[in-house]
Amino acid sequence: MSTPTATNDEANVAAKPTLGANTPLQAVIKSVDMEKPMEEKAIELAHEAMNKFTMEKDMAEYLKREFDRLYSTTWHCVVGKKPHGDI
Repeated sequence: MSTPTATNDEANVAAKPTLGANTPLQAVIKSVDMEKPMEEKAIELAHEAMNKFTMEKDMAEYLKREFDRLYSTTWHCVVGKKPHGDI
């Protein structure tokens, strides 16, 4: 398997699945440094993680575990929310 090439594309991808008490969550990709198929898989897995878990640490663990399994090597993942009023 080849290593993804760096593209440094800027993208704003948003999805609004609901979790729990109809609390909308939003996933945003600010910068992409992977090939398109891997990026699409990351978005798919992020949707799954947001629907399965309520805590960001559990979402990150799920994404990391899936990427480790699918793409070998060791991956790191950070999941968080933008504070209100932040630009």
